[in-house]
Amino acid sequence: MAQARFSIREAVAEGFAFWRTHWRKAVGALAVAAVASSLAATGQPTLVFIGAGGEFLALLMAHAVYYRIALADLGAESTAVNRPLGFQWGALEGRLFLVNLLIGIIFLVMMIVAMFLMFVLIAAVSDGAPPPQVQTLPELYAALGGQARLVLTIGMVVILASMLLIWARFSMAAPMTAARNGVNVFSTLPLTRGVALRLAAVWLVVRAPVFLLLILAQQFGVVVGDPASGVLATLAVGVIGVFFIQPILVGAMAHIYRKLSAGSRV
Repeated sequence: MAQARFSIREAVAEGFAFWRTHWRKAVGALAVAAVASSLAATGQPTLVFIGAGGEFLALLMAHAVYYRIALADLGAESTAVNRPLGFQWGALEGRLFLVNLLIGIIFLVMMIVAMFLMFVLIAAVSDGAPPPQVQTLPELYAALGGQARLVLTIGMVVILASMLLIWARFSMAAPMTAARNGVNVFSTLPLTRGVALRLAAVWLVVRAPVFLLLILAQQFGVVVGDPASGVLATLAVGVIGVFFIQPILVGAMAHIYRKLSAGSRV
């Protein structure tokens, strides 16, 4: 049986079409997620913890709303569960919580192993000297020598690319969990075999406009000579971006799930 395929352009277009029709159905949950992400961006430990937790739970509710709508004809939980503004907690929210928890553990293990190997290599090219005691990645980069900087740069690129590909391999976990009973994580891997790069491309295309606007917002503070303005502009772009990215991604992933699952039954 040939691996099912999908069009990147068509998937993104379907995501935008879904956004135009349905984004308001979870506008309250998205608003909470946007505010919570701003708290997480402050860098204050308590606010980071509260913001990250609030954003995670709010996005779970929003995604559940959208998946109930997008996959209603494939067996998703009834849209009657959805509440005004997207504030509800049904069986699907609980299953999506477990899905994200399992995938988060996979990411964590991968990050620990990758960072350990990278710092072993940095120590090796630094004549066995331990990495300097620094607080941030830019400080670490500035404190290292030429070869160690190259290892750090290549290592970070490899880690980020690996994280994106791992996300791609598990990207059908949420729609499959929404369309079927139970928690589906590893059982989704056959669907994404051979299409991980295309799934990663969809993620990048959907997020690219916001990434570019974030870069421009950061430079805004430099141009006007007021770093605080740059910070505020960056936060504003991030907040507004939540209302676009999340519904579009869910719509695109639901469309791709239809294509891949239909192909797997052929």
